[in-house]
Amino acid sequence: MIRYTLQCANAHRFEAWFQGSDAYDAQTSAGHVSCPECGSTEVEKSLMAPGVPKKTESLGPREFFNQVRAYRSKVISETEDVGKGFPEQARRMHEGEVEHRPIRGNATPEQVKEMTDDGIPIAPIPPEPPAEN
Repeated sequence: MIRYTLQCANAHRFEAWFQGSDAYDAQTSAGHVSCPECGSTEVEKSLMAPGVPKKTESLGPREFFNQVRAYRSKVISETEDVGKGFPEQARRMHEGEVEHRPIRGNATPEQVKEMTDDGIPIAPIPPEPPAEN
């Protein structure tokens, strides 16, 4: 998977994940990638700084797990759980049928593939790290 920072014709910046650069090219040429703010399908890659970590930034397992827990907590507190209705709700938002809002829920591997193939921006929530002993 690759994450691109994109910008629409109206200068709105957003991020989206793709299987690779070929998937990005295919989805944008087919008009499947749209700005979550205005719906424009005129999008292009924006200048991005590479995410190269410094050697001094390495984390131990405890710090890493704490960061994963903090990220999970933030996602859960800032999104609405729509359960098994996630694929349908995400698709309806992507197609402009309902207003965009932060949601989370469940999807089968097949549903995830269909959504990513259709350019619907989704990302998994990492599993809860193991409890400390």
